[in-house]
Amino acid sequence: MRYVVFIIFLTSYVFASYKLSDFDKYQNQKTQSALEERIKSFIKKDEAVESYYSFVDNQLHIYDAEFKLEYNLKLFAEAMSLAEEIQPPFKQKIKIALDPGHFGGKYSKQEERHFLQLPVEVNNYKKLLVKEGDINFYTAINLKKKLEAIGVEVLLTRGAIAQSSFGLSYEQWFKFKRTDYFREALSIYPEGKEKEIERKRLENLTIKNAFSDFVRADLYERVKKINAFKPDLAISIHFNSCGVKRRDGYYIPSKDNFTMAFVPGALEGEYFKYKNYRYHFLRMLLTDHIDRSIPVAKYLVEEFNKNLNIEIVDPEKHIAPYIKNYSIYHSPGVYSRGLMMTREIQAPSILGEPSCADNAEEAMELEHSHVSETSPRIEAVSTSYFNAIVRGFEL
Repeated sequence: MRYVVFIIFLTSYVFASYKLSDFDKYQNQKTQSALEERIKSFIKKDEAVESYYSFVDNQLHIYDAEFKLEYNLKLFAEAMSLAEEIQPPFKQKIKIALDPGHFGGKYSKQEERHFLQLPVEVNNYKKLLVKEGDINFYTAINLKKKLEAIGVEVLLTRGAIAQSSFGLSYEQWFKFKRTDYFREALSIYPEGKEKEIERKRLENLTIKNAFSDFVRADLYERVKKINAFKPDLAISIHFNSCGVKRRDGYYIPSKDNFTMAFVPGALEGEYFKYKNYRYHFLRMLLTDHIDRSIPVAKYLVEEFNKNLNIEIVDPEKHIAPYIKNYSIYHSPGVYSRGLMMTREIQAPSILGEPSCADNAEEAMELEHSHVSETSPRIEAVSTSYFNAIVRGFEL
């Protein structure tokens, strides 16, 4: 799961109406001290965030892209512990959304989520091909069956390998859906030069150069599906890449193999000019979505560590600069990070990274020619997710 810069870029392409008045129900419900602690512990990745909010006369002010007052939340004057502010416990009928990341199949190389090691001195293999979109999907299908067997209602954001969340291939999306995308993409721009530049770019898209727009549209379609489902927990299923990418897009084998999980939070101030960032800042601040994500993520990392026999990531030992640059630490292997699938989903959410699929020994377990939803490694990853959910929801 790379796409570090690309996913952050997606902030300007979130097609929704964000009304800060959605949070009016929290008027006179929160204390300044509790909110300040949450901002520090979960949400604020850098000092630039402070330009977009302030506490004034027992009120929380939110400022827009021009630093004008956009929203005002009245606060509760009396002391109240953070524990008292958490919402009621989960209901009996549990709903889990599973998002198998990427597409896989014939699009693996195009989306740069394929890993080839050549040569690899393991069992005389001369090359290993791992398609992340495929193994994400196999994991999700395996996990879905486990969860449904114990009465959990499950949503899958895509239904097949090489299929988008629209239920369409890239070629079908380009033929039938791209005009809808053009209209939504342009809707975020005010009238002016920037909008005209984007309009011309979109008008000149062809099947040969529109794939990144397809990815962008697909990611938000996943978010829309999940938010409409209103899950108790959303899990975005990925595998990591920890090595060095070659010029041809494949990866040199990684010596590292580690596990981790991301939860909502760690928002960066430079993106608060987009209203969706300010909206989700308030959502993370006022709801218990982060609070409910962290315990399950902690269980998940523990299960990955035990069932896969893989180290929990150590930023001092492993090459993972995004932890320092974009994340906030909560517990070993568990970090807040402002990825689209942890930021835009309006529910507790986790993005899991069970292992480094470009590690040579790991790739042996996930190699394209023999991996399936019942492969031992896929089974172990799925079991880890399942056990974490059972522990987190006390099922």
